[in-house]
Amino acid sequence: MLDVAGTEVAVDRAFKSDDVQTLTSNKGQRGSVTLRDATQVTMGSETRVRIPSEFGVTQRTVELDGTATFAVGPSSNPKLPAFAVRAGTVTVTTTGTIFTVRHYTDEASVVVQVTQGTVELKDRVSGVMQVISAGEALRFANGAAAPLNGIARDVALAWTRDSIVFDNAPLGQVIPELVRWFGMNAVLIDPSAAARPVSMRLALDSSGEAARVLTQTANLTMSFGKDDRLEFSGASGRQVTGRPRSDNAPAQLLHDHGDADRDIRVQPLPSLYRRDVCSRASCSSQSHAGRWCRAACNHHQDRARNHRARRGAACSATRWAG
Repeated sequence: MLDVAGTEVAVDRAFKSDDVQTLTSNKGQRGSVTLRDATQVTMGSETRVRIPSEFGVTQRTVELDGTATFAVGPSSNPKLPAFAVRAGTVTVTTTGTIFTVRHYTDEASVVVQVTQGTVELKDRVSGVMQVISAGEALRFANGAAAPLNGIARDVALAWTRDSIVFDNAPLGQVIPELVRWFGMNAVLIDPSAAARPVSMRLALDSSGEAARVLTQTANLTMSFGKDDRLEFSGASGRQVTGRPRSDNAPAQLLHDHGDADRDIRVQPLPSLYRRDVCSRASCSSQSHAGRWCRAACNHHQDRARNHRARRGAACSATRWAG
């Protein structure tokens, strides 16, 4: 017990040092990095991983704000403690496994999913401990752990399969999540629509498709404000509801209980057409005819610019072209 307490004190001290390294992914970005002990970290959007200078020398603990998957192998130094992730008041410890942790500072819970091996979860405040095995996931909140299955697991961790899921989530929470995962410059300008429930599954490959599906699913009007900002507001008429499917489907309206071909209201503005062309072959704004997209190059990621490419006569101000 004294050794464990001494280790915790040493870790606390390490994270208070001025030479802690911070790895960061911005809004709309995901990436991977290999730590000095060969652990591979895949970071979700808007995530920070803090690494003390002693990592790989005297200890193997990192701090997480956001969400990331860790592929951990056995240490080549038998004197080093097990690999651990601190997220909020929770510490997740393993000797060799693949697992995902989610804990943003604006979320009260910690979610842990184990893909391979086992991990031990411990709350540093209450002392509650829980072992999680491969294939299991749980949510830890208010000093208690509960299994996480089905749609609830998808809502928290579908990003690991290149999608995000909403299940009757208030619109006021959905749009900030789209900003987080797509790097969209978007806002809800109609407070009266903030409680409107939204259920949908989106692939993380097109911010334009995400905007289109949200507009249709939540029965919204989309317009364009200053600096090409997407502005959503409530539209009068029928609500569209539904539940996400369990498969990893591309972005689409799920379970529309009416005519799926109804118009999507888009206000015409002179600045709709932008031709910001990236030099990278993987990013061509001209190829995304009739859609919203976010260029894949670093320049456009840093600017987080959304733009619309017009496809001649097919572009209509009152109907989504393409």
